[in-house]
Amino acid sequence: MIPSRTARLFVSAALWPTMAVPAAAAQDLPTGGTVVAGDAVIGTPVSGTMTITQASERAVIDWTGFNIAQGHGVVFDQPGVDAMILNRVTGSAGSEIAGTLRANGSVFIVNPNGIRLSPTGRVHAARGIVASTLDLANEAFMSGGGTLSGEGAGAIVNHGRITVGERGYVGLLGHSVFSDGTIVAPLGSITIGAASVATLDIHGDGFLQLGVPAAPAAAGHMSRSAWRRRRTLPAISSTFRARPRASGVATAISC
Repeated sequence: MIPSRTARLFVSAALWPTMAVPAAAAQDLPTGGTVVAGDAVIGTPVSGTMTITQASERAVIDWTGFNIAQGHGVVFDQPGVDAMILNRVTGSAGSEIAGTLRANGSVFIVNPNGIRLSPTGRVHAARGIVASTLDLANEAFMSGGGTLSGEGAGAIVNHGRITVGERGYVGLLGHSVFSDGTIVAPLGSITIGAASVATLDIHGDGFLQLGVPAAPAAAGHMSRSAWRRRRTLPAISSTFRARPRASGVATAISC
């Protein structure tokens, strides 16, 4: 039998501001994609599914919009489990994922206007998924690290289900973060933080190492939200503009 460690955090709604994601345009699938680093091909949608075929270990795509409607899907066909792709939204609307996103590596989605995974939204990644309102330079991502930063007021909202493979990772980072959905990371790591600046290290095992400068007490408080087996967690700290709110289930299964 494999036991699991499940964390639940319940916070009174009266303590929290409304975390709205700017309305996404009526788009069933991502639009306006341009490969700006690495090697990837954006396929023509077939039967409601768009496939992005990635040939390089890392790649970056700029999109004018990144939405997945219910009944639609996006598949990232990557070279292997260690491959990573950064999807940056350059448009003015938030992203809505109500359909399915699948990847056999890691997927980063950056949208300063916010990202919302609806109750019907499903994300499955073999290694990891990061949703953030903080941006990262192409060169830094391609080399494996750097600083994520941004002043966008968007929120990261998870009402759906996020699943990553064994020893994978999930990161939800933004101006404000809300999660009442389900996150499953067997033997892996889950990081949830409302931050304006963070450092990213995706070398080695690929776990996110987050660190920000100290801030006045009025800026908020520090939170730790991660689980890992057999290893010491890297230091995780976030300067909060708005506290992360989680009332769903986050599970990291261990033997």
